Amino acid sequence: MLKSHQNLLSPRPSDRLRIGDCVVDLSLREIVRDAPGLDAGGESIRITVKAQGVLMALVAHAGKVVGREALLEWVWPDTMPNDDVVTQAVTLLRKAFGDSRDQNAYIETIAKHGYRLVAPVEWILPEQTTPLTEQSTVARSATEPSAVQARRRPSRRSIIAWTATFAGLGAIVAALWLSRPVSVEISPGNHHERTVLEPAYVRIASSPEPEYGPTLSPDGSMLAYVRYPSDGASLYLQTATALPPTALTERQPGRDDLMPAWSPNGHEIAFQRRTATHCTIMLMAATGGSEREIGECLDGEAHQIAWYPDGQALIAAGSTAAVAPEAQTGHGAVLYRMAIAEGRWRPIPYTRAAHDIDEAPAVSPDGRWIAFHRNAALGDLWRMPVGGGAPQRLTHLETNIYGLAWTADSKAVVFSRMVDGEKRLSRVDIDSGHIVDFALNDGGFEYPSVAFNSGAIAFQIEEEDSRLQRLSLQDGPQAHARWQTAYDTSRSNRLPSVAPDGEQIVFASDRSAEERLWWAVRAQPDSLRPIEGFTPAPRFAPVWDAASRRLLAVGEGAQGTGLYEIDPQHGRVARLPVPEIEPTYAIYHPDPRRLLVIGSHGDGLLGLFLFDRSVNPWRVVASVEGDIGVATVDRANARVVYVLRTKPEIWAADLALAHPHQVDALEKRGRGRLKTLTAAADGVWLLDGRPDCVWHLRRVARTLGEPLPGAQCLGGNPNIPLEGGSYDPKHRELYLGIRDYPVHDIGLLSPQALKDKIEYLKTSRN
Repeated sequence: MLKSHQNLLSPRPSDRLRIGDCVVDLSLREIVRDAPGLDAGGESIRITVKAQGVLMALVAHAGKVVGREALLEWVWPDTMPNDDVVTQAVTLLRKAFGDSRDQNAYIETIAKHGYRLVAPVEWILPEQTTPLTEQSTVARSATEPSAVQARRRPSRRSIIAWTATFAGLGAIVAALWLSRPVSVEISPGNHHERTVLEPAYVRIASSPEPEYGPTLSPDGSMLAYVRYPSDGASLYLQTATALPPTALTERQPGRDDLMPAWSPNGHEIAFQRRTATHCTIMLMAATGGSEREIGECLDGEAHQIAWYPDGQALIAAGSTAAVAPEAQTGHGAVLYRMAIAEGRWRPIPYTRAAHDIDEAPAVSPDGRWIAFHRNAALGDLWRMPVGGGAPQRLTHLETNIYGLAWTADSKAVVFSRMVDGEKRLSRVDIDSGHIVDFALNDGGFEYPSVAFNSGAIAFQIEEEDSRLQRLSLQDGPQAHARWQTAYDTSRSNRLPSVAPDGEQIVFASDRSAEERLWWAVRAQPDSLRPIEGFTPAPRFAPVWDAASRRLLAVGEGAQGTGLYEIDPQHGRVARLPVPEIEPTYAIYHPDPRRLLVIGSHGDGLLGLFLFDRSVNPWRVVASVEGDIGVATVDRANARVVYVLRTKPEIWAADLALAHPHQVDALEKRGRGRLKTLTAAADGVWLLDGRPDCVWHLRRVARTLGEPLPGAQCLGGNPNIPLEGGSYDPKHRELYLGIRDYPVHDIGLLSPQALKDKIEYLKTSRN
């Protein structure tokens, strides 16, 4: 039995290999069953990064027993997981191969020892028609030590002192740095030059419980974050290495400690404490101990907070009515400052449009600037003087942004943004506008934290899947407990849309490795097929016409990015010529000569526009400005219903978009609720919530305060994020996209390694 393990497959002979009757594509992390020919394809199943690591360990020692301890050392070198992770990875591999523990056709379990790969292995080389056998590969690798072998990682059992200095951390991370290609390109959606770097990172917090919201101490040697089990989130503290943490706050059911922010002097941590009825800003010593309340959360809900570099105040974003409802100037979000000694949020004076949504503010370490991102679905980075004034736009990306932080020298901002359907870390240089993308393999990387002095970057790693669940209203409050998975897959299903006839459904899925819309006849599961030639934007579900024949969806097709009309039964896709605005969502109007579109003029601010498409070019005949999230046509009441993004308000206007007025309000806030808005013959429905019911399906009122019959409690779980929803009144069923988080960890990037890579890039280009 092997006592330790080295990576004997670096460099790999190829990205593809045949194992038994399956082909493994390492670049896609896919296993294709029943593929006797090189390009033949059967059922394709995607595996996780760790499962692929286990597979490569078994391939490297094909026919030999690989111990569980050896697998832990190689596949999980920088963490301290329990042995269950190996079992889970092997179970996933067996499922992908179509194997079982009883059959042992692929992976054999050796009781009390480990596992052995028993299926034959062949590497598939692109330049050769004859596969290279595994035996020759292992022999060559064993005699030619690889770069990975030369810098073998330390054992997971190694004990590192709690008082390790950050200089030691830098040496460890630098040792793990992988030299990879650097590419330069011009991004079509951005006016600045864009560079792609592929650094390695260390996963320093990876417990089975989800971990969120990292914040680094100023010297980068310590890390605080949130650990969030099923109930009662609490704060944890650890060194910036993969060592066991200690609890900073006590876990209590019904109470969540969230959004930690380390003070610039390193002595304190601010955070937010949320209960069912209250949310407060708290302050405690960075070493733990007594806590004190210093103020209220904006809007009564948890939100991101950051420090001013003098340590005397906090900065955050909230609604325009967060402090004084009577002083509301629009429906957007603005920036606020709270002096610690005063404990009261005060709006920062600066220039903005009435409906701008400004979020995630951060003050530069030199105390001169505030960076923030403006608007949501089509957002960008902005900055302004620390005292307020006129903001300056830093990027022209028009995408979703998930957190930002200044670099230690105040010359750049690190942020997370959506790129090709993935959350990626990027860095923008303030003076030049040059953008560096950090390609960090798989997963979503968001909410970065940069150490004030060292420049180390911690971030949240999100590896998620989404399932499509069908709930029957006949099950009442037990509907959630009795739900059924629809169109199950090893990949993700999200954003369902049931046709008005109740007989068809369309949803987004990457089950074929590429994001596509998938169409099916409800009663015929075998009818499921993708709509080729179109990649949907991962924001909103498609919208059906009243006849259940066509769809409107925003995404990318053969004619570029924009609004497309789709005939799902025949697979026809055509781009619509929407002028003037960048669309994010569209709805059919009862008048076929008109179309309702939500979009932006380029400033990221979303409005609702009514187009006359009987003329060429189309003409805007009416609009509603503001932070519009989603909308639909209520044919039963001859009106257009729309939901705001930053306020829990539901508004309506007539079919000409005249006379807009508030008609309802959401009890349960959250952007996931907006995506459940569904038009039916008897009105508009959505999935709301109330104190005694997590998932409360109800109709939208015609006027404020109007009681409506037919509402139903479906049970639910308050910790489940929604990825869209669609109500089918004909069969009294609700389809929900449910987001799962198989992994929610914390990662770290070395400051010196990043600096060296960037300097190398500058030198090579000159």
